[in-house]
This record gives sequence, C-alpha cells and structure tokens, in this order.
Amino acid sequence: MPELPDVENFKNYFKYNCLHKKIKKVESQSKSLIKKITFNDFQKTLKNKQFNNAWRRGKFLIAELKNDPHKLIFHFGMT
Repeated sequence: MPELPDVENFKNYFKYNCLHKKIKKVESQSKSLIKKITFNDFQKTLKNKQFNNAWRRGKFLIAELKNDPHKLIFHFGMT
C-alpha cells in the first residue's frame, strides 16, 4: 500500500504532465479495475477531453475533467 507522500508525488507528477492536454487514447491492462462503468463507456467519456484539476484525498487521487461533471478517481492499491 502506498504511503501518503507517494500519492502526493504522483499527484504532482499528474498535474505537471497531464493537465490541459487532450486525451487521445484510453488503454487498460486490466479492464476489471475500472468500476461502475463499462470500458467502452469509460473510453468514450475520456476521449478528446482534458483534465482541468487534480487533488489528493487521503490515498485517492481525484482528477477533474474540463467542462464535464465526471471525475476520475485513482486508488493506489496493491494490484
């Protein structure tokens, strides 16, 4: 399980490298890790969008999509 500083470092990395850039392609090595949405719908939701902001809440990283109510929530577990 990652420690809070690890998640904070990834948040900073994510903000530096991913914010305000167009999402061209969505891939997953393990589609079963995506919850509450089918992988095809997940791809459609993210494709051609941009992340507007990201923050950490405990051991979760929350990424906000620009002009979209959806948020992408990462949990850094053991898998």
